Amino acid sequence: MVEWMLDEFDRDSGRFIGSYRISGLSDADAGSLLGVDEVRIGLVYDIPETSLAEISARFGLMVYPEHREYLLGTGDSGSA
Repeated sequence: MVEWMLDEFDRDSGRFIGSYRISGLSDADAGSLLGVDEVRIGLVYDIPETSLAEISARFGLMVYPEHREYLLGTGDSGSA
């Protein structure tokens, strides 16, 4: 099963902060948040700040776009 992951990086140092599983996010929802017609499994995408606010509200994640960079991509949960 493919799940969407939000990766967080420090803007100043480029250091990886963490990765968060976005359970319940469909491919269509991800495409809408990213502003693309079709999402491709295995790629990572920059997220518009307005979409970060929506992800924060929908999934209860704290985001800090002024200090951090976020990428959205897919990960394999290992289950079929």
